[in-house]
Amino acid sequence: MKNIKGKISAKFSHAFRGFATSIKEESSLIVHIIMTMIVIILGIFVELSFIEWSVIILVVSIVIGLEIMNTGIENLTDLVSFQYNIKAKKVKDVGAAATMLNAMAAVLIGILIIGPKFVDKIAAAA
Repeated sequence: MKNIKGKISAKFSHAFRGFATSIKEESSLIVHIIMTMIVIILGIFVELSFIEWSVIILVVSIVIGLEIMNTGIENLTDLVSFQYNIKAKKVKDVGAAATMLNAMAAVLIGILIIGPKFVDKIAAAA
């Protein structure tokens, strides 16, 4: 039992270290985290429902998870490609495109969910 706890603890430790590494290496991840905080504040302000929070959490976790995965892809690409390589550039560009596409979708979903409630809340206060 002790060995299983140790293995689980190590896995969490590795994951948190990977998250910290991603934050250090990827400035866009910091932007995603700041945007997440803004969305949380807006969500509290407009009083999102359980389902709306569920969608927001899912979308945010997909974007941040994909950004972290993209950081891993970039690091792996740098590991195997020691000098400039057009194929390595393509790999990095495709990873960045996937992250950007999901981030844009997250913004649209956030606008669809929070936008009308925010407008109603502001209109009611005026």
